[in-house]
Amino acid sequence: PPPVHFDQPGVVVLGCNIHDQMQAFIVISEAPYVGMTDSAGQLDLSDLPAGDHRIRVWHRRMDDSQNLWWEGSISDADDLMVSLELNALTPEPPELSPLQQRFRNATHTH
Repeated sequence: PPPVHFDQPGVVVLGCNIHDQMQAFIVISEAPYVGMTDSAGQLDLSDLPAGDHRIRVWHRRMDDSQNLWWEGSISDADDLMVSLELNALTPEPPELSPLQQRFRNATHTH
């Protein structure tokens, strides 16, 4: 297949047409500095130059009304640590399809 070109900022959601729970997200940003947190929820932006900055946080379980920003000024000597609390929504457990229910019933002993 030909490559897909993303020419506007935003979030692209990819899903599996067989497994409804399988999702992936592509975040397209115009920002010159971007990153993704590690498993501990931390992000290192040590290449960020001195000056005024605005940091936006995105999480797949936050809706657009929950945009989270940090704004501030840093100098070259700053070892700045910013702590942000996310209010991500807990997803409801999905209902099993009839096929999934039959499979579960057949594979679990009663």
